[in-house]
Amino acid sequence: MLAVGVAIFFILWAGEARVALAPAWRVFISYAITAAVGAFCFAAGGEARFGQVTGGLAAALGAAAVVGLGKSDSPAGRTPVTVATMAFGGMLLVNGLASDFPIVPAVLLLAAWLIPLIPHGGTTKSNSFQFAGVVVTTALAALIAKG
Repeated sequence: MLAVGVAIFFILWAGEARVALAPAWRVFISYAITAAVGAFCFAAGGEARFGQVTGGLAAALGAAAVVGLGKSDSPAGRTPVTVATMAFGGMLLVNGLASDFPIVPAVLLLAAWLIPLIPHGGTTKSNSFQFAGVVVTTALAALIAKG
């Protein structure tokens, strides 16, 4: 289990530096979608408090995306990406370990969170693929959590 934790840490650490340079709107829209569906999954799994907290995080990430849209060339930055990842990852980890929340939606939500770490050219086509990956992965998580 320790090896899995170390591997996840290094994936996030390596990807964070790259994501921090990406446009803020693109990063935070992806994260807001993932967090919003995470809130739904938590609520559907009987964890209303985690759903409410995650819904608040989704709103904050959505606000960051709107600000990023106003300055379309501004990067996301390491600190906001780190804080968002620790907040969402912490809730996902605590909820997944401390309750009977299904593991498959948790893994799918984690995968959706990691999708912005995948390198791409920043073109309209590659942005569309990235958003489609986030939407499809989170939709599967929601369907499984609703069960």
